[in-house]
Amino acid sequence: MKMERDQFARLLATGRILNPYTEAQLTQLGEVCRLREGQRQYDLACGRGEMLTRWSKRFGIGGVGVDNNDGFIVDAQARAAELGVAERVRFTVGDTTSVPAGAEYDVVFVRRSQLDRRGHRRDGEDPASGAAATGAHAAR
Repeated sequence: MKMERDQFARLLATGRILNPYTEAQLTQLGEVCRLREGQRQYDLACGRGEMLTRWSKRFGIGGVGVDNNDGFIVDAQARAAELGVAERVRFTVGDTTSVPAGAEYDVVFVRRSQLDRRGHRRDGEDPASGAAATGAHAAR
């Protein structure tokens, strides 16, 4: 599924969830990942932090969200405060292409649009071109 540029622009302007998941699908994905209290998530290209903040509230997880857009990070921090999970999650501007060496997380989420098939960053790519392609990986 390819998202057109104007659809992506409307989503950025109006939506909390910056990918094509519905609220029910976002919850279901957390259930599929078998999230439970005390686990930690690393969310690469977290956008406005909706996934991490909702999962923190719903499943009791903590974690870190990273995005290269400082406006999104401000929104994510505000959302964490709104949902009462700011003490469990942290959002930061940074590299959205890798998890820091030595870091340990139960779930790492990366939007496939951030990486090519070899795991390298796609430079200069239209953000709408891969917005619908996502993947979740649980490290156990």
